[in-house]
Amino acid sequence: MISNRFDNLSDSEEWKSVENLYKENQAELSVLQTNLVNKYGFSKVLAEDSILYELSGFVYNENTSFKNFFFFNLLLFYTIFLFLVLIFPILFVYRIFRKKYAYAILFEEMWDSRSLYSRFYKGIYNHIKSKDIALLLTSPNLKKETSIKNIEGWNDNVVDTRMSNLLYDYKIVYKIFKNDYLFGVTLFKASNKVNLLYIYLRLLRRMLMHSSQVDTVSSKVIISAVDYYWNPIKYFYYKKNIDKIVLIQHNHKDNYLYGRALMYCDNYFAHSTHSIDKISINQDSVIKSIGSLQVYDFIKNSKDKLKYDILFINQTVNDNLKDGTPLLDQDLLIKSHSKLIDNFTQYLNKNKDIKVVYMTKPTYMEVEPAKSIRKSFDTNKNIDFFSAYGKSTFDLVSKSKVIINMYSSVGREAYGMDKKVLWVNYDNCCSLFDLDIAEDDIHTLVTDNSYQAFEERINLLLSDDKEVDNHYKKLKEKYMNIQENPAKIIAAKINEILEK
Repeated sequence: MISNRFDNLSDSEEWKSVENLYKENQAELSVLQTNLVNKYGFSKVLAEDSILYELSGFVYNENTSFKNFFFFNLLLFYTIFLFLVLIFPILFVYRIFRKKYAYAILFEEMWDSRSLYSRFYKGIYNHIKSKDIALLLTSPNLKKETSIKNIEGWNDNVVDTRMSNLLYDYKIVYKIFKNDYLFGVTLFKASNKVNLLYIYLRLLRRMLMHSSQVDTVSSKVIISAVDYYWNPIKYFYYKKNIDKIVLIQHNHKDNYLYGRALMYCDNYFAHSTHSIDKISINQDSVIKSIGSLQVYDFIKNSKDKLKYDILFINQTVNDNLKDGTPLLDQDLLIKSHSKLIDNFTQYLNKNKDIKVVYMTKPTYMEVEPAKSIRKSFDTNKNIDFFSAYGKSTFDLVSKSKVIINMYSSVGREAYGMDKKVLWVNYDNCCSLFDLDIAEDDIHTLVTDNSYQAFEERINLLLSDDKEVDNHYKKLKEKYMNIQENPAKIIAAKINEILEK
């Protein structure tokens, strides 16, 4: 059953581990699944997916609590239940007098600077017929760093739900206490190889948080550009008060399991067919490939904006990359990057008329390797250095003809702007980043790390060659095939939902 439903994850070793973990412990895990179905109204599939979602977190983080600390978690279970009982009167007073909100449309927001509104929603907002709209300010943790008054680009209604991470809806607290106050003992007795108590506590937190976030809010539709936060439990509780949940792909989908597995929604707008092939979404969802909202605004007239021949994307080879890609040979990556910099330096010294920009994320300009690279080019007049993020990143891409890259996802997005991206993967040092760059091709350098090969390839990409143009056209179709304004496509769907 599981294998057939998750074919899109078949390329992931982590997902295979999740499947095996589930199958090996299915009898024990069925205790949790039955509880979610019988006491909380989950469907069998949604209950199973909720458990699989938690297991994927254990596998990814190699969580030792999965099999250990049974007795400790039993104490924690009843400590939490005691806490919920003690604060119940406070929750009752707080929630019963809390203002209720009803809007036709909600945009989910998490940040003020670099807001989701400014990067994703603004274009949609301009094409929606109804203006009965608010931002729904959420957060996956207890921090309140975002200011309601300073959300970039937005000056209208904001519904702040962040206190729901702690101040829960008294109705769900009462229901959980009534249903499960003896369940800890059942889980403790049923736990053998698997720590059912620990999994239950993680499920419990999501149930408390997500049901409380939405208990005073109702809407026809919510649009969210943080697709990777929409787990099965969040969807289940939001659907009680919101008719349709529309997700927008936030960024590139690679092998990072939490970013592409077990997302739940009614409509999903992806970058490309390649992205759709990478993700796992509930089977009732309608999925459509439209390209990237962030990229589209920089496609128009990008050829008229050309300022640079080459954009070199800073590679964070000195960061701790082993946590995210445990099999990565980071020493080889650093060595290959050093060879790329040598070739790049030689090319610039030989071609004084070439105009180049070196781009990092904010705060990375003074961090290795960018710090040393910048110092080495102190006397070079044909290279600029910029820190960029979001729109400023795409602005620099739009002004450049050829992009040199190793593993940054910006390379995929650059295809959407009709840019020629050279992926440098010397000695297959970057293959584990899952960017389809393991073989030599026009857009890759893998086996030959010589200066001559580098020079010939850059000169080819800078030239006007029809074969090269056709090659990159196919890459655009696969990875970022933007044919029309994505904001208009999403807005049309929102308008259709409102009319119904």
